[in-house]
Amino acid sequence: MSTAEVIKAIKKEAGSDNKIRVAKQFMGSSSNWVTSSDVKQIVSQFAFSDARVEVAQYGYNNVIDPVNFFTVNSAIRSSDEKKKLSDYIEHN
Repeated sequence: MSTAEVIKAIKKEAGSDNKIRVAKQFMGSSSNWVTSSDVKQIVSQFAFSDARVEVAQYGYNNVIDPVNFFTVNSAIRSSDEKKKLSDYIEHN
């Protein structure tokens, strides 16, 4: 499944929990090579800050290029959310 396909699947789901589940299934699959750019695109699909941070945190643990993860910050809207993500990354 490509990033574009998972974004379509996320958009079809009703409810934040279902959208998060789809995103995590994609990012957690060993058959997918998930990049920081993929995580950024996926995180951008979520309206609620808690969901964006949760998906970004999960994505961080599954990317093949953690050195580029800073690019995900542009998909995070508030400074509080960015701090929460930054704190998570520092401790994991």
